[in-house]
Amino acid sequence: MPNEGRKRQVDVTRIAFPTDTLTLGQIRRDEPSWFEPESFIKDQSLWAANITATLAMEYVLARKAFAKASGQPDPHPERNREEMMHLIDDAYRRYRLSSGRKATRELVRTFEAAATTQALGRSQ
Repeated sequence: MPNEGRKRQVDVTRIAFPTDTLTLGQIRRDEPSWFEPESFIKDQSLWAANITATLAMEYVLARKAFAKASGQPDPHPERNREEMMHLIDDAYRRYRLSSGRKATRELVRTFEAAATTQALGRSQ
């Protein structure tokens, strides 16, 4: 069998993440200086890095939840969930995806639950 011996992984394309709702217009309203013509090239790497880091944190948390539910080892043991929650809370507040720590925890629980559902082989 072709998949024999391969570790199952979460399909992040089937999970709704809070950042899915972000638009360039929203980012431009929240971080207008990033889009000023004289600083766009310089700041483009900054905002791209911020957005990319937020997406990466979502994926890491989803992968951790999937692995835990499927009995696999933590794919990112070097990443502490509580530290990541603090960082993702800052990002979600910056982009107005969350109103505070409690709301952020609920947002994260939602996509972790979706990853867990996948791991358990249930439909979403």
